[in-house]
Amino acid sequence: MTSEEQHKPAVELAESGTQTIPRPLYVVRPERFNVNELKPKIEAIASSFAAYLAEWRGTGSSRHALMGPAARVLDLVRRGDADFGEIMGRALRMHEMAAPYLSPGGRQSLEKAVRDLLDVIASCPLAARRRVLEQVEYHVYYLRRLELLRRLEKVYDAWRDFVQQQYGRDIAAVQRAWGDSKYQDFAKLPFPSRRRAEENSPLGRDVKEFLEKHREAAEELEEAEEGGLAPTDAEGAGGEGTTERE
Repeated sequence: MTSEEQHKPAVELAESGTQTIPRPLYVVRPERFNVNELKPKIEAIASSFAAYLAEWRGTGSSRHALMGPAARVLDLVRRGDADFGEIMGRALRMHEMAAPYLSPGGRQSLEKAVRDLLDVIASCPLAARRRVLEQVEYHVYYLRRLELLRRLEKVYDAWRDFVQQQYGRDIAAVQRAWGDSKYQDFAKLPFPSRRRAEENSPLGRDVKEFLEKHREAAEELEEAEEGGLAPTDAEGAGGEGTTERE
């Protein structure tokens, strides 16, 4: 509908004394708000939050752990009675309590995310604001979850390289040592579980040695286990097969 159609005059009859006077009556139809038009801005805001959160390391893989102060920012904006200064102050305080350092680049990414979010919300009708905040929240969560999965895949690649070196790139030697013939390809070799390191078995000793040599991998696996992204029992992850036999 064009602007002219929206403001097309109708005729209303108005009485003035004994004379009837025709006069135009304008009917204005409000344009419908399409939240999908904000998609590029929502994605940019989520990317800014994700850039900041690269310096945030919560414990586990829950929403709180993955999104950290970003979740607090969204809650404050949703509440609607906090300005930029208060939001930044609360977010930075939360960050300081968990991590003592935030780089200038990380702070700038957070500031950009907050400013852009406040601008977008201010431009939205009240009825659309909750939906916009939900889209930002789930986009940030997705980006964070994706980053964690990428870090896990690096851990699994390191595990496969470790096993290949241990057994001279001989998959048959792995099968004999671990007592399971289902492993046919180093490229699909799953990581069993950190708990297997407690076992007095060839597989358990391999897992223990790997974790001792790769401290960062152990931390990544612990974080992933808490979020349900890595095996916690005898199941495998990141490859073929889900269980091992002794």
